[in-house]
Amino acid sequence: MRATIAFVIALVSFLDGVCAWAQDTSNQIGQPQLGVMLTADGAPRAVFGVTGSVTIGDAPPEGVLSSGSVLPILNMGCSRRMCLMKTDSTLVSFAASTAASPTRSMQVDAPGGPALFWFEGSPAAGRSALVYFPRSRQLVRWQNGQLSPVDFDITGEILSIGEAADGTLQFAVRNPAGTWIVRNGVVIVDSLQGPGSVLLLHGGILFVASEGLILRRPDQSELVFPLGRVEAESGSTHGSTTATEPRPSGSEASRLEPIALSWLGENYVQVRVRGLGGNYANYALRVDLGHERLFLLPEPQL
Repeated sequence: MRATIAFVIALVSFLDGVCAWAQDTSNQIGQPQLGVMLTADGAPRAVFGVTGSVTIGDAPPEGVLSSGSVLPILNMGCSRRMCLMKTDSTLVSFAASTAASPTRSMQVDAPGGPALFWFEGSPAAGRSALVYFPRSRQLVRWQNGQLSPVDFDITGEILSIGEAADGTLQFAVRNPAGTWIVRNGVVIVDSLQGPGSVLLLHGGILFVASEGLILRRPDQSELVFPLGRVEAESGSTHGSTTATEPRPSGSEASRLEPIALSWLGENYVQVRVRGLGGNYANYALRVDLGHERLFLLPEPQL
């Protein structure tokens, strides 16, 4: 009973802290907000500025959202309207920009482990998202603080979830034969090279290959974004601010795995690269058609 009471108290403090932090951060910095990133220390920070020239907001209150808190964040994704954060046993939602749309945070119990997210693409869309829990292989729709089960029939390891323009469910699935993009009912619509991370986009697919990041459009045209090395020995990070630097060699490319892809905000993807020794570099990739660009995100000064 004491443990339950302590958890409830921590949860109330967590939700209040999210709202206060987001409101203070948004009011503090008078710049456009691109989204919210998850930094190497496990804390969410708002990203302000314009493509290629950004700053990050203040850290949330200590013990509320940071590593080592009662509710550590496993992963996160954001759209224009909201962010979803997955802790080990809960799913938490808060407004991506509380200055434009004040709202309280909401949380529900959720299956253990991380989650995959898909957000509606229309700027006028409501606060709805698809959420997949890999550990329990459950797909749900989040809306108005509720989780509703969604039926699907897919075998293999699901790497990313999404919806086609007509609303049909889509999945990036890894199996012994390769990585496929399939519609519900196991209808294969595309195949990808390499075993790297995948993120289904509104109007494309982003995936990791030996060359770096590949952005493939529905007409099969591709853009390649090389990534610089993550230097584990010195603890420094180097990265491309454009897509024009030489591609890494085979030995350098192998140092980039694993690479995690997540939604930073509308039209922006966070690319988290782990090097040897556990060092990280965080990039942002703008993915809307005609404005594609990769740039390095700042990290908080320790």
